Amino acid sequence: MAAHRHPDGLEVLLCGIAALANRLKKQDRTARDRKLPPGGKVILGTLAALGPQTVPQLARLHATSRQNIQMLVNKLVATRCVRLTDNPAHKRSRLVALMGAGHARLQSAMQHEARYLAPLAARITAEEIIATHDIIARMRALLEGRPVPEIKLLPAPRVRIAVPRRPATRVALVQEVPPPPATPEVEDNSLPFNLL
Repeated sequence: MAAHRHPDGLEVLLCGIAALANRLKKQDRTARDRKLPPGGKVILGTLAALGPQTVPQLARLHATSRQNIQMLVNKLVATRCVRLTDNPAHKRSRLVALMGAGHARLQSAMQHEARYLAPLAARITAEEIIATHDIIARMRALLEGRPVPEIKLLPAPRVRIAVPRRPATRVALVQEVPPPPATPEVEDNSLPFNLL
């Protein structure tokens, strides 16, 4: 009978990822724009990068439940960061669209984040970031029982702040968020559907 190899290296990697995630959450709580709910910046950033999305699309992109995304969207609607619009492709699944207030709060939150991430970005190469992203994406795919994807990084929203320039081989942390398309901000008093 073959001996099973204990993945000590894998356990060390997972413990390191968990510790880093906890440290980033702690840092984010101290620097975060207090007007955004936890997780709100991620949703606003996705909408800024990809345009309007449905709640199920956001849930798939972030590997979380639709209920979790729906709760975040409801909070963001209440603060007028996003609005729900009709979806021509689906009658019941409305589109979540970024509004001007959401764009401003996203920029503010990213500026806070950039201040504590800038020292990391100055010492980690683009190749190291891509390799780390590849490993994490493969691990997620294997754990979720789906094919291992070819890695295609999504464009990240950009924010302008004053940070010392780094060599071109480094990944730029400072990013600029493009303004949302001009749409009239219509008050939507209807309750969003929970699409479950």
